[in-house]
Amino acid sequence: MIVTSVQKMVADCLKSSVGVTDVDIEIRYPEPKYGDFATPVAFELVKRLKQPPLEIAKKIAAELAKAELVETAIAAGGYINLRLTQKFWLQQLHTIKSGYAASD
Repeated sequence: MIVTSVQKMVADCLKSSVGVTDVDIEIRYPEPKYGDFATPVAFELVKRLKQPPLEIAKKIAAELAKAELVETAIAAGGYINLRLTQKFWLQQLHTIKSGYAASD
């Protein structure tokens, strides 16, 4: 559920930043000092966009940084490290809590 939300955020930003809509978005868990999540999606787009992964990651990160629920989005060596806002985490907790309440 949480990873799916992050994948959707990244997918939305891929479309607006580099014009791509059909790519699998892998989400990883970096060391906490780098963020809450990371994605190597820029590496998947190198051949298609004919650009270095860091340049692709910078474009995507710049777009992600504008998202309401993203605190920071940093391109690092082709990866994009994301730190999400407190609002994002509260929304996720609310969704989980609602799911448990519905199953009682």
